[in-house]
Amino acid sequence: MKRICILLLPLLLFVQKGISQEILTEFSASDIKSARIHRPEWNLSYPIIELNSGETLVLHFDQITERVGTFYYTFIHCDKDWNPSDIFTTDFLEGFAENQVEEYEMSFNTTSNYIHYKVAFPNNNIRFQYSGNYIIKVYPMGEPENPVLIKRFMVSEKSVLIKPEPQRSKLTIGYDTHQQVDFTVDHPGFNIIDPNRSVFATILQNGRWDNARVNLKPDFIRTGQIAFNDISGKCNFPGG
Repeated sequence: MKRICILLLPLLLFVQKGISQEILTEFSASDIKSARIHRPEWNLSYPIIELNSGETLVLHFDQITERVGTFYYTFIHCDKDWNPSDIFTTDFLEGFAENQVEEYEMSFNTTSNYIHYKVAFPNNNIRFQYSGNYIIKVYPMGEPENPVLIKRFMVSEKSVLIKPEPQRSKLTIGYDTHQQVDFTVDHPGFNIIDPNRSVFATILQNGRWDNARVNLKPDFIRTGQIAFNDISGKCNFPGG
């Protein structure tokens, strides 16, 4: 069954298939520092691009060392829970599945010596053919089983229109300190079969995964529209 995952960062929708495997969390080795993914020239952007839009993301990271390493990177398509999906690599990627990290700069006149690495993607060697959750995995040459860095990002498709309605909490406790995010999903022309089983929403506060509200289910289902208007406090976040 195809499952639809709605992610409220900017407001996006992902269509994906899922299986149960090891959840891929973000990770970096002890000598890898300052790892981040963002849009070019927009350091505070979310790690999201639209499929086939020409948009790109850039991965930056530093390694505390004096010697330049030889690193490769690859991508893994994930389901809504960040498990590796059952989609073949040749289906969700076009180009080479593994590529070398070629851009780097050596530090100069710093307290600690380090090498700064950078990868922009999609690029001439690799393009995405599916929307959904992805991770980029960086590893030493010939050692894909020993990654030094794993970071999450997303590829979206504008298949529906999501209308957010942030407001005060509906609960007495937290009414003056918390905010609630209600939203509707308009999908005329986009057929969603059994939304209660196939639609999953995730809300992030300022890009944080540690307090994300995940696997939210619709509260109301109408023709061409589903609504999330929770009254239990699941969609509440501290303000400020």
